[in-house]
Amino acid sequence: MCYTCVYIKRIAWTDELDVLALSEDVNRGIKSGALIKKLLSQGNTLYGTEPQYPDCIIRTTPTGMKAVGHWINGEFILSLKLTAEI
Repeated sequence: MCYTCVYIKRIAWTDELDVLALSEDVNRGIKSGALIKKLLSQGNTLYGTEPQYPDCIIRTTPTGMKAVGHWINGEFILSLKLTAEI
């Protein structure tokens, strides 16, 4: 899943931004799962994509529920629950 945009919004901008260092940091966080865990533990609902569900959005809630759906009129419409809430 791609959560880069959510992560970048949370960074305090400075006069000088090392974009390469930022992208490497985000990449490490995504690969280790630490970034996703941190964002979820802070109460964020995350949206992304997965290859096995083309043309769909994957929603992950802070409670651990993963679901497949679509955006319709600005609202996430659930198509399939992948996991139950914890």
